[in-house]
Amino acid sequence: MNIKSCIPILLVILLVITACKHTAVAQKEIQSDKHITIIYPKHPFETGKPFMPDSDQVQLIEKLVEVNLNGILATDGDTSSHALDNKKNIKDNIDQYHRRYFGWVNAVGEKIMLVEFIHPIGAGNNDSWKSANWSMDGGAYLFWSVEYNLNKHSFDKLWINADM
Repeated sequence: MNIKSCIPILLVILLVITACKHTAVAQKEIQSDKHITIIYPKHPFETGKPFMPDSDQVQLIEKLVEVNLNGILATDGDTSSHALDNKKNIKDNIDQYHRRYFGWVNAVGEKIMLVEFIHPIGAGNNDSWKSANWSMDGGAYLFWSVEYNLNKHSFDKLWINADM
């Protein structure tokens, strides 16, 4: 096989790689002095039409969490002693949590954002938590998530130590 016969194959491979690069949207990582935030183009398990939250939407959620954490944590209505202990630990450690943002459009056309909060202890000593497919089972307050409806301007669902 000579070089001239390999050129068409190499061109096809190059075109495929180039096409894949232009159609795939990469996750975006933002590092602050407090935590790491990752914005994903799609949630791996959500079937609704995906959208990638933009920086304004992320800043909106961050501000809402900052000023209304007690209200957000009350979304689930769980007042058991175990839940209250977890919520106290969340409030005490809120600035340490890494964030993962996902967006999709639900069946009635509303934009939903899922925000997952991962404590560094729960994330472990590697970057596996940065994968969109990563999840945590167990860990009490070390992993929690909340859904925000951009159309209704409300936090609709809260999970502490549970996948959606």
